Amino acid sequence: GGSLTADKVLSSTTLTTANSLELKVSQNAQGAFINDSKIIATDILANNGVIHAIDTVLLPPAATPAPSPSIADLVLADARFSTLKVALEAAGLVDVLKEGNFTVFAPTNEAFAKIPAATLNALLADKTALAQVLLYHVVGASLTADKVLAQSTLKTANNLELKVTQSAKGAFINDSKIIATDIVANNGVIHAIDTVLLPPAR
Repeated sequence: GGSLTADKVLSSTTLTTANSLELKVSQNAQGAFINDSKIIATDILANNGVIHAIDTVLLPPAATPAPSPSIADLVLADARFSTLKVALEAAGLVDVLKEGNFTVFAPTNEAFAKIPAATLNALLADKTALAQVLLYHVVGASLTADKVLAQSTLKTANNLELKVTQSAKGAFINDSKIIATDIVANNGVIHAIDTVLLPPAR
């Protein structure tokens, strides 16, 4: 942006392009350059600016890819898990699921709806008990569906055991059916389940 004759171009060290990227201007014994492209003709004047011919196409730098989301990010953004989102926030576990390496068996909203409202509200109000229930859905390793189903039991983040079974009706974690698999995050995997897993009474 801006009508720059050759002298003005060469008096700069950098120029900002129309897509807000940076060009480097340099000169040496071989000539004048925009990035690594040599300027081979200058000051072709138009009624709305100036053209300078160059000998190499300028390629923008590769965009830095956006960081892939964590397990917590995926859960918080997925409408299927809005009740789980509330529970994770109430238990203070959101940041935990942004780090480490986990498999999460994530109950859907419909899974939470199977719990009587009074019971669910009481659980959401009890941070310690809620954390234990949620950690019972977490395994401390990244396991895709095939790896999950290759096991008969899994050890949870709170050191309890989950039973893995398969039948004609599908694949189950305890009595909860796996209804979606391999939702991949940058720190693990989510599998959706249709029933909240409740730890055994101690």
